[in-house]
Amino acid sequence: MTIRENVNQILSELPQGVELVAAAKTRSPQEIQEAIEAGVLSPARFESYRRLQRELRHQAAREQYSANQEEKLRWKKIAQLQKRLKKDREVDM
Repeated sequence: MTIRENVNQILSELPQGVELVAAAKTRSPQEIQEAIEAGVLSPARFESYRRLQRELRHQAAREQYSANQEEKLRWKKIAQLQKRLKKDREVDM
């Protein structure tokens, strides 16, 4: 049974004044398109979801970049300290 058929069956059984709200965790792009065509999911809501997902990916990338920069700076400081220690040991000899 397709999404459209399911929706039509459910809508025919719903009492007057009750609104159908659909929810799902993961669906294929074809199923999402079917839900939009069946009127269960508005295109604006789906676009809002996609925009939010892009924003979350961007935020995660920024956080990862910051973490990488901090780690890079940490290792740079360690390398500088090692160079100084090596120099100091050479002068002492």
